[in-house]
Parts: sequence; C-alpha cells; structure tokens
Amino acid sequence: MTLKYHHLKLINYVSMAAVFLIGVFLYKTSYDVRFLKSDHERMEAELATVMQAMHVLKAEWSYLDSPAHLKKLSNKVLPHKPARVMQLASWKSLDVAKIGPHTVLAYKQPQKRRAV
Repeated sequence: MTLKYHHLKLINYVSMAAVFLIGVFLYKTSYDVRFLKSDHERMEAELATVMQAMHVLKAEWSYLDSPAHLKKLSNKVLPHKPARVMQLASWKSLDVAKIGPHTVLAYKQPQKRRAV
C-alpha cells in the first residue's frame, strides 16, 4: 500500500506544480493583454488625430490649389503687363552669336496645308 500512496503524492505534487505554472502563465497573459489593449487604444487615438490633421491639410491644399486663389496670387506676386511693340523682334533681327546654346526660343511653325 505504501507504494500506491507514494505515487499519489508524486502525482499530487506534479499536478499542483502544473496548476501553479498554468496560473502564472494566465496571469502573465492577462497582464500582456491589458498592456496591448492600452497600447492599441493609444494608437487608435493617435491615428484619429493624424487623420483629422490630414483632413485639415487636404482642405487647406484644395483652397491653395484652387484656380481663383492661384490667379489672385499670380496677380499679386507676378504683375504681368501686356507686351509692348518695342519688346517684339523678328527672327532676322536676332543675333545668333549672342544667343547661348541653352536659350529656348518660342517658335511657331507654320501649319502645312493638307491636300483635300
């Protein structure tokens, strides 16, 4: 009979150790879940703040990029005046030697007529 009780004691100690280890594991898991939940809530709040800031930036950009606003700014910053006759020149009057290799000239080619 003593042999039976010796095995029962061993089984009892092993099961108590297993229950203790399972309890420690569950406590650690519960603590980790609480930490991750608070971290998740913090990230969601930060994401909401960033999304709101992006919404405001998109609204500001749509205003700044609107044609009416750009026209107002161009009139304010770049006051263009109509070209005077003295500013116009013919192709023959241009000195090719004075024009550098990187100068871009506006030239409108004559349109070729199509045969009908």
